[in-house]
Formats: sequence, structure tokens, C-alpha cells
Amino acid sequence: MKQSIEKLNLLVEWIHLASRVSSKSTTQTTANSIAERYSIEVETLHPHINACILLEEKLLPTIDSSMKDFEFFFAPLNQNQSLAQLLVSILLNPLYSHSVDTITSHQWLHAFINGVATVLEEDDVATFKETHHIHDLATLNHVIMNSELDESARYRLIVASNQPTWCIHRIQEMYCVHEKEWVALEDEMNQLVSKTLTPWMNQHNHVYDLIESSINIKGLPQAENILIIPSLFNFNSFMVVNQDPFAFDLKQPLLHIGFLIFDLTHTLHQLSENQQRFHLVLKTLADKSKLEILRLCQEQALYGQQVASHLQITTATASYHLNALVNMGYLSMTVQANRIYYETQSKKITSDLQLIQNLFTPKD
Repeated sequence: MKQSIEKLNLLVEWIHLASRVSSKSTTQTTANSIAERYSIEVETLHPHINACILLEEKLLPTIDSSMKDFEFFFAPLNQNQSLAQLLVSILLNPLYSHSVDTITSHQWLHAFINGVATVLEEDDVATFKETHHIHDLATLNHVIMNSELDESARYRLIVASNQPTWCIHRIQEMYCVHEKEWVALEDEMNQLVSKTLTPWMNQHNHVYDLIESSINIKGLPQAENILIIPSLFNFNSFMVVNQDPFAFDLKQPLLHIGFLIFDLTHTLHQLSENQQRFHLVLKTLADKSKLEILRLCQEQALYGQQVASHLQITTATASYHLNALVNMGYLSMTVQANRIYYETQSKKITSDLQLIQNLFTPKD
């Protein structure tokens, strides 16, 4: 397991921060959103994120929003991802990051099928490819053009899929302008990551135990040489890149994780000890969609697209409800065959309801 941010990952971190600057989702604004979502005081989160806010403010001047092609690469394609972020899995692949000129057209097609499926929030890449009969770049472009993405996102995806090598080279050129200043702050970035992760790592014997107990994700692919890359600027994120973007054979699993998720998870769990948690429990169970999801996932484990179909809502709306219920501890996630299945945790719900009942039980 490796916890240091390597030179290549510095580029990736720059991409994440540039994307957040473009979407106006820096740490402080994200903290405000989380506080509103969970009905808590934003000051509750500050002890856990202040160091990142200060570092981010120091780094923001290195992101020049007037640079050529900034909006093309870093403006959001959807609510979660920019075009540059879509290319991160390629940039992180040591086989291709320095030799993109040798990548075949078939490999690029496969990479963009994966990327477009992610942007369109499809649960399974193979099913997405089969459903839309994608066998060449023309059919992929047809899917993009007929998607619900806005015109700008469709245009940028099509340009990128037709000129992928130019995209990679251009992103690297944009980063080189800021690399000297960025690398100078590498030690400070590393220290912040190490300071945050060390207490968590000391509490667990293995990274899988850490992920299962602290983030409630089960079924991760087991491997002896798992690589963990902490991310400062892909806030509160969790990503498993366990496949080469150009092939289906299993590679070394890589956990790309927003390290603040540990502190925030701990903070939100602490809410169970006060009345703010009670307010959130009642608010959650009063939501018709969330309650229906809990009922469905109690009958059988479902993945996101199945939940969306049952409730006749968009995958984005389903994802919002599912994430909220996972953060509450009311759903667990299990990774199976490249899909994430959700299952209701009935004991946690009944435990919360019992605490509320105890609050109003007359004292002798």
C-alpha cells in the first residue's frame, strides 16, 4: 500500500482542483452543502476540513481560469465530472500515460465507452455497450448526440473522442505551466494526507477492514499489492480502478480516495449521539422515495439503475437518494461484477427508532 502522492498524481490532483474551481465546488462550498443536507451546523465540519481549506486557498492562484481551453476541459460534463477527470484513469495508467501516441483506435474506443457510460451514470459498461450496440466511434457519437447531456457537454465529448491524443497532450501542457509552483507545495500536501490518514490506518489491520468499517463498502476485489492514492481535491470521493481502461483483464486494484471521507464519516456518525441525528432520521424516513428504496432493498439487493426503474426516476436522482441513505448507515454497498449493489440495514434503522422512542419514554 502506498500513501504518498507521486509526481503523476500531482497532475491528477491539479485536474481535480481545476475541475472544482470551474464548477464552484471548492471545499468550503461543499462543506456548506453537506451541512445543509444533514441539517447540522457547518462549524461541526470545520475542525476536519480547515487544513484543506487553507491549503486550497494557497493553491487556487495556480489555477488560471483565463487559460486557453480551461472551460473545454474543466467545466462539468454532468454534476460530478469534467472532461479532464474522465481521462484520469488513462493518465494514471503507467502503460499509456507517457506514450498515448501508440494507443490504438480500438483501445481509445473502449476507453471512451467506459468514460461515456460513467458520465451518463450507467451502472454497467458491458450492458451499456450492448444496449446501444456500440461497435465503433460513429455509434458512440450517436449515443452521445442523443443523450440528455447539454449541448456543450455533448460537443466536448465528441471532440475528445475524435481527438483523444490531442486532449491528453493539451492537459499535460496546461499543467506544465503550473508544475513548478505545484510541486513546491508537494510536501505540505503530503503532510496533510499523512496526518489525516495515519490515525485511521493505526486503528485497522488491513485497508479492506478500513474501507468496510469506515465507508460501509463491502466486496472489494482482494489483492496483495493494493495501491491507495489519497486525493485532497476530489472531495469526499471513493473510486476503485481495478481494470485497465483499454482491456477487461484485472490489473492491480487502485483505491483513489478523498481522504476527508474518513473525518466526515466520523463526524456524521457522531451525530447519532445528539438530537440532530433524530431530526435527520425523521426527515429521511418521511421522504417517500427514500422510504420506498429502503423497502425495495430490504426485499433484495439492487443496483442503482434497478432502483431508478422501480421508482421511475432518473439515475441521478436515484444516486442522490442512495448516497444519502448510505451516509446514514441505512444502506450497505457491495461490489459485485463491476456493479454496486445496495442492501437495507434494518438493524440500524430500528436502532435509531428505538433511540427516538427512548427519548420520549416517560421517566419513573
